Amino acid sequence: MYAPDVEKQLEPLRAKVKEQGDIVRSLKTAGAPEMDIKKEVQILKARKKELEDIILKLTASETFDRKAMLDLIKRRFFYESSFAIYGGNTVKGQFDYGPVGCDIVDNILSEWHKHFVIQERMLKVNCSILTPENVLKASGHVDKFADYMVKDEKTGECFRLDHLIKQHFEKILSDKKTTEEDRQTINKKITLLDGMTMEEMNNIVKEYKMKSPTTGNDLSDAVEFNLMFPILIGPSGNLKGFLRPETAQGIFVNFKRLLEYNQGKLPFACAQVGNAYRNEISPRSGLLRVREFTMAEIEHFCFPDDKDHPKFNQVANTKLQLYSACNQMDGEAPKWMTIGEAVRGLTQNCCISQSGLNSLGTLKTLSDLHALNSLLRDTSYVSGYCPSQADNAVFEALLSKWDTIPPDLPQVKRWYTHMKSYTSEDRSKFIGESFNITEGPQQKKGLVANETLGYYMAKIQQFLEKIGINPEKLRFRQHLSNEMAHYACDCWDAECLTSYGWIECVGCADRSAFDLTQHTKASGVKLTVERSLAEPRVEECLTIVMDKGKIGKAFKKDAKVVQDTLNTMSEEEKA
Repeated sequence: MYAPDVEKQLEPLRAKVKEQGDIVRSLKTAGAPEMDIKKEVQILKARKKELEDIILKLTASETFDRKAMLDLIKRRFFYESSFAIYGGNTVKGQFDYGPVGCDIVDNILSEWHKHFVIQERMLKVNCSILTPENVLKASGHVDKFADYMVKDEKTGECFRLDHLIKQHFEKILSDKKTTEEDRQTINKKITLLDGMTMEEMNNIVKEYKMKSPTTGNDLSDAVEFNLMFPILIGPSGNLKGFLRPETAQGIFVNFKRLLEYNQGKLPFACAQVGNAYRNEISPRSGLLRVREFTMAEIEHFCFPDDKDHPKFNQVANTKLQLYSACNQMDGEAPKWMTIGEAVRGLTQNCCISQSGLNSLGTLKTLSDLHALNSLLRDTSYVSGYCPSQADNAVFEALLSKWDTIPPDLPQVKRWYTHMKSYTSEDRSKFIGESFNITEGPQQKKGLVANETLGYYMAKIQQFLEKIGINPEKLRFRQHLSNEMAHYACDCWDAECLTSYGWIECVGCADRSAFDLTQHTKASGVKLTVERSLAEPRVEECLTIVMDKGKIGKAFKKDAKVVQDTLNTMSEEEKA
């Protein structure tokens, strides 16, 4: 919450965001066509951005002269544009670090290595930058890693299409002669721009007779431009490839060897630091959008049905500013809470409801006990500061399911010992309504999907604070459902408030097993983990037995392709 006078100005904007958020929710509930939902989501994003821009304007507590800072950085050679002595021929979006810049980068990476790799006992790899095309085809980068662009027909200068249209529209909106009707039309097109196809954007360029912003020359038709740098590997030029756009794929393709090195055990994490390359159409904003940059990346592998983290309780009280998807859709501000509350769905109110009690699960697992320990850390009793029927229900559940309380749960042990001092008759007279600990698995509806994701979010918060980021200018923004990759179940971006606004600096996502599955299909090598079952299990499997002779006669030169396809089919596809 901000000052009352600021909140008064923000109130109508928050209401507009919430109204649009409700429209999106209702469309999803009704199963509306995806295109209709996308259009409404773009309007929601535009209203959300308008709200955030006004918040930044109204709450700015300090002035910052970015131009003076950039001048100072260049004069003292923190960094410089690459090949700067060649003047106009300088390659944009590439920078060279000077002595002080190198020291800063080295210090940050050294701290990152200590904070994550050493403390968490992670494995490390250093993989090739040159990546064959089939690897990035499997990961989806060849087909999806692209933007739309247009060219100046005389100079050949390239412009990213959506940025060009926005700049042109902003120029029209700033013109006092523009009518109110035209303003409304343009604003609507701006809100829908992110969801438009290349053809729709191309039509806008022609409709408004847009020219090159630097020369005034005509522009070419839009084309799709892949953001990866293509290369030819070897002297023959027959093996196509790319400079890697991210470091993660090197970890995924080495999963089998990493698992062997770790003696076949999960969970484990692997880190890699190295350069990545993206052929940005229009690099801008200094070091924020460049063509060559250093990535420090971690991939944590665990069983899909067990995403608890053994060290989660060490960070459970770490406070983060969380900007959840619901907050964004309702026009509300980010909220501070501990990562323990965010993952386990716990609150620290003076009373607890039946649904709140259910968030503790059935109290059969260590994870449930840890949740109870977290709840009792700041309260004397389950329901606050006096014994109630909630305490009685939890105590009875523990009494029937646990012989002893584990020693690493001091708050539960303290509370349990105190509860034992009461007789059964005394506990029956506790205030409040009676509660039941429901049998069966309980859905713990926290903001953050699981302990492992929450653990790394807390570690990221601690690291960013350690290297000097002001926690008041740091938040974790949850991806809206339409932003989320189709293989992710939850994704949060650590964003820093800069002179450019809120900028993503770290992405933290539960990627599921998408990458390993894709590389398994493409390579034919199983990137899976085997584990022993508690009891033997018999399952019927469909196995394809190929008659290579008949396949050869039927498909001739395509026979090998058919055989390879049959070998890589999943059980569902075979059925």
